[in-house]
Amino acid sequence: MDNFFNYRILDEDYYTLSKYPTMVTWTGYKNNAAEIDNWTNITLASTLEMDGTNGKVNAVRVNSDQLYCFQDDAVGQILFNSRVQISPSDGVPIEISNNYKVDGNRYISTTIGCKNKWSIIEGIDGLYFIDDSTKALYLLGGQAQLKAISTPLNMSYWFTNQDTATPWIQHYWSSDGEMLQQGLRCFYDACNADLYICTPEETLCYSEKLGQFVSFFDYHNVIGMFNIDSDYYALNYSDVNTTAGIKLWGMFKGIYNNLFDKIYPTDFTFISNETPGADKIFTNIELRGDFRFWAHNEVEDDFNSINHIVDHRRMFDTLRVWNEYQDTGDIDLKFIDDTVSNMKKKFRIWRMDIPRDKDNVRQRIRNTWSKVKFTMNTLPEFTLEDIFNGASNEYTAWNSITQEWENLSFTNRYDTVQGEHHPEYVLRSFKYDSVNDKIIESWKYKSGSETISVNTYCYILKDGIIHRYSYEGDPNRSIPYAYRKIYDMEIHDVGVVYYA
Repeated sequence: MDNFFNYRILDEDYYTLSKYPTMVTWTGYKNNAAEIDNWTNITLASTLEMDGTNGKVNAVRVNSDQLYCFQDDAVGQILFNSRVQISPSDGVPIEISNNYKVDGNRYISTTIGCKNKWSIIEGIDGLYFIDDSTKALYLLGGQAQLKAISTPLNMSYWFTNQDTATPWIQHYWSSDGEMLQQGLRCFYDACNADLYICTPEETLCYSEKLGQFVSFFDYHNVIGMFNIDSDYYALNYSDVNTTAGIKLWGMFKGIYNNLFDKIYPTDFTFISNETPGADKIFTNIELRGDFRFWAHNEVEDDFNSINHIVDHRRMFDTLRVWNEYQDTGDIDLKFIDDTVSNMKKKFRIWRMDIPRDKDNVRQRIRNTWSKVKFTMNTLPEFTLEDIFNGASNEYTAWNSITQEWENLSFTNRYDTVQGEHHPEYVLRSFKYDSVNDKIIESWKYKSGSETISVNTYCYILKDGIIHRYSYEGDPNRSIPYAYRKIYDMEIHDVGVVYYA
């Protein structure tokens, strides 16, 4: 009787398996008239096992009615509702499908894959993703063809230094209590056909229209970027040290270089490498271009009609030239008429002297190549109290009455004037209010020794813009001084002068 029953031992390790890293499953077909939505019910009745030697399945994406599966070291196509055309004798082609079924998979590549699913984004030309093994950006386009993007465009060095394997994490806390971000994530602007590759430090932009990487941006720690109609928006925390509150920011609107209420400088860097085999002494730089300004009313958040006016005295603020063993450091550029200065202009050509090495002032910059960096500061590096004390007498504001830019100077605390519009004597005085961080301006109109009237104004510095408000009537009414210059650079040619 002992052989009447069959005995088997239950392998608990096998039957407690709950993870299937190489399996793809799907639900039933969606029918809008069905009483029960089988489309949301995952039963595991239908599965497809991918090749486990290529790593786990990290993402499944759709592009042009095709399903693509991304593994650690492979990219494959899931054959869903495969179709075939038959040419009968009457010449009218017939297309036969398999009635919305999955009949296997086909690998496009078994050497290129994607470990970070957040780096996969759909664009107009196809699916963009970043492979960790080759440290490169790829495009999976039509006809399931892979195309390398970063390597032919000479961006291999930047991608090599990025953490392309670690999945993107929106935020985590360091041991010091600081909120950090890891990994990278890709976003796509469908209106401008721009691909943004965001890292915790910076963002690299690739333009589909130009087929080139166009610029770096300070879009770091951004948790989301998306389109609403033709506008583009970004999301970030209201406080970067906490996760409380989300701030929505409209991109490409308002003041230039202003991102989440922080204004960043602008820099332009290039490599001077003409005749690579020759040893050169870099002496001068010539730049042909114009710097045009806009007048921006911060109170109304609007650009007025005073725009695209060439400022013949404005240029980049600092210059830096360096190579693998020499560095000039950031040198302030100054343009002074009829006086010795390190920058001059003739017609539309700016000429600058390249300084010597900061560690050895007797040595010129000498090498087969050098990097050149121009920087334009968009915010003054001084406070309102510094302006009041005369630290900067060149801060300008637009006067809509005279249609000119005027220098704001508070060095003359007491001023007595008699003009065409004020035949009586006017006594003007300034006082700095340290408690409220304001400059108070008072005007006393006198006729002889009798005071006729008193007008009071105040100056406030916000985001690099000086606002002038009136205390008469409505205290929030802004006066024309709530303007500043916003520059639009138009560079045509840059050349470096050297001696070989």
